[in-house]
Amino acid sequence: MYFLQQNRMKVVLLVGADRDCAESDTTFKEDRKLIYKHIKTVVDRLDESGTRSTPVFDGGNIFNTDRDFRIQSLNTENLDWLMSHDNVPVIGCIGENPEGRLGLVQADDGTHTLSTYTQPLKVLLLNAGGGISDSSGERVTVVFLPQAAELQKFVNLPWWNTTVKDRFIKVCDILKVLPKASSYVITSASDVLTELLTQRGVGTLFKRVAPVNKYRSLDDWVKVGDCMENEQQLKDILPDLVENAFGRQTSRSYWNKLSADLDAIYVTDDFKSCAVVRKIHGMPGVAYLDKFAVCKEERGNFSIDVLWQQLKQDYTSLYWRSRRTNIFNSWYEARSDGVVKSGYYHIFWFGLNSTDINSVVKLCETLPDSFDS
Repeated sequence: MYFLQQNRMKVVLLVGADRDCAESDTTFKEDRKLIYKHIKTVVDRLDESGTRSTPVFDGGNIFNTDRDFRIQSLNTENLDWLMSHDNVPVIGCIGENPEGRLGLVQADDGTHTLSTYTQPLKVLLLNAGGGISDSSGERVTVVFLPQAAELQKFVNLPWWNTTVKDRFIKVCDILKVLPKASSYVITSASDVLTELLTQRGVGTLFKRVAPVNKYRSLDDWVKVGDCMENEQQLKDILPDLVENAFGRQTSRSYWNKLSADLDAIYVTDDFKSCAVVRKIHGMPGVAYLDKFAVCKEERGNFSIDVLWQQLKQDYTSLYWRSRRTNIFNSWYEARSDGVVKSGYYHIFWFGLNSTDINSVVKLCETLPDSFDS
C-alpha cells in the first residue's frame, strides 16, 4: 500500500464482518464490534508500513440504505472528500437507514456500489485462503467471463460448486458496470501487491472478454458496432485486422485464393483478434493455422488466450509457421508439442502423429508468403 500511495494510485479498502447481513440488534452489535476491530488492525498495519489512512468506522457516512439495510445510494460528497486526500480510506460495511439506524450491509453490495461510482481498474477480494482451487487443490489462475454471463459453460469444470457459482454471479455483476480493462481478483492479503501490479498474480483473476465468433466463409455478414443495420462482409474487414496485427500489407492474391481451402475464421466480437484455419491439400485431416492475429492495443488483455482456448477446443491437432524474427515465438513454443527451426521459419504443431511431422515441415517450407515483401 505504501508503494501505491507514493505513486498516487487511489485505493479504497472496504472491511466487512464474517457474515453478510444483520439478523438482530444483538448480532449487529457483535458484528459492529468485529468490524471496528478489523478496521483498527488494518489501520495499524498500514501505519507500520508508512501508509497513511483514514478509518471510517460507521459506513453510514458513506452508505445510505433502506429500512432493511439494502444499499440505496452513496454519500458521494463524503466519499469524494475522502478520496481527494492522500490517505487510504478504510470503510466499514455499515449503512444508515432513513430512520438514522445503523446496520450491517453486504460486503458484495458495498463493493458493487463503490465500484460503480469509482470505476476502478482492479477489484480485490482478500481472504485467508487465496484464490479458487479445483478438487485436486490446483489453483484456478484465470477465469474468462463472456460479455453475457453463460453459466452453463462452467458447470462441468472441476472447481465449480455452489459457493463458486454464487461468487461467480457477484463478480459478473460487478464487472458489468466497470470498463472493459477492469478485472476482479480473489487472493490472500499477503499477495496484494503482486495482484495490483501484475496481470497474472497468484490468486484467481476474473476478466471480462469479447466472445469469439466462428465463420465458414469470407462472404459471411457480421454486425460491426452496436447498430444492427451496420453489417459488413468479413472479406471487407478481415484484411485490416490482420495487417494491423502484423504491421505488414497482405497480398491481394492471398485473400482471393483463401476460399479454396478455408476451414474456419474466428473473430472476437470487438474485431480486435482473429484466426484463420485452412485444410491444405497434401495434409488431409490436419488443419493449418494460417493466421493468428491480435491487434497491438489488445496484447496483454487476454484476447490472445481466449482465441487460443477456442482453437484448442475445436481442433485436436494444428500446425503453423512463424517467421524466425516473430516476438511471439516463445509464446507459440510454450503451447506447442514441438518446433522445427527451418531456415526463415519456425514450424510448430500440437496433436500430430510423429509420422506426420516431416510432411508438415516440408509443406510449411513451400507455402507462399501471404504478405507483400
